[in-house]
Amino acid sequence: MAVSDQRAARAPGTARTVTAAVLVVLGVAAWVLAAVRARHEPRSYSASSPPPAYVAVTAGRQYSLDTPGGLAAVNRVIDPQALHCTVTPRGGTASSLTVTPETNTKAVHEIGTFYAPVTGQAHVACAQIGDVYVDDADGATDVAGLLRLLATVLLTVGVPLAIGALSARWARRADHAGSVVA
Repeated sequence: MAVSDQRAARAPGTARTVTAAVLVVLGVAAWVLAAVRARHEPRSYSASSPPPAYVAVTAGRQYSLDTPGGLAAVNRVIDPQALHCTVTPRGGTASSLTVTPETNTKAVHEIGTFYAPVTGQAHVACAQIGDVYVDDADGATDVAGLLRLLATVLLTVGVPLAIGALSARWARRADHAGSVVA
């Protein structure tokens, strides 16, 4: 077999192996970036970041009140039915929020919901538990979550492709070793 024929025969396997390696490396990198980014995002499920001082809200829209630990954590301090929360527009005065407390939710960090009485940047707090997160505030993007999704897709495609490429490469080596012996 000529050298050019050998290269042509190896090219598809090599391309598959390189593609798989790139996907796996990018997937791992996206996962690491997600972990780093999550530490700096002001989210209730990212315990290392405090709630933001102000969040963007729109009058009449419903938002969630969130805390690390959710209802279980709030229940240790106060009955969620007795929450007294306020919203303070930037440069304005505080006004009371009508909060619909969660009673049994699968949302791990959500403790209640409210309809925003103002539009713009506002500070949200509850007297008994302090500042709270509004994870679904206007313009709030979960970059760490998007990176985790990207990492999952890259690894879901890259790992099986890598296994297939390595398996094909080992099979070719075994075939080549068998033809040399014979």
